Amino acid sequence: MGLFHDLLEDTDASDDEIRAIGGENVLEAVKLLTKQQGYVMDDYINAIKAHPMARAVKMADRLHNLHCATVKSEAFKRKYILESVNWYLDFSPEILPAVKTLAESMEQPPAELSALYEPLKSPKPDSH
Repeated sequence: MGLFHDLLEDTDASDDEIRAIGGENVLEAVKLLTKQQGYVMDDYINAIKAHPMARAVKMADRLHNLHCATVKSEAFKRKYILESVNWYLDFSPEILPAVKTLAESMEQPPAELSALYEPLKSPKPDSH
């Protein structure tokens, strides 16, 4: 399924071809992962979360893209970090450390997300 996830966006593959190779469940997941013109992000994310295969593939794709984005422009990194924080943190516990690593690769990380890339200070226990 992972290899199929961008077929409808990036190739001229048809629904019938995907169904013939991967079956109906794979086609359904691929269609959920394909952003349609005029899509609403909240609806897109909620549909993916409701489909276990689509959710797993989206999580792996996001994680892979976060790791690879260190070579992208500062503008791309900023956009990708904000999108990841706003929409994908609950897909996997691995997303937050990858976001942090990407933020740390920036010359000027997004100030509004400083808690992601600055060590958090633990409160000292009460000594009463």
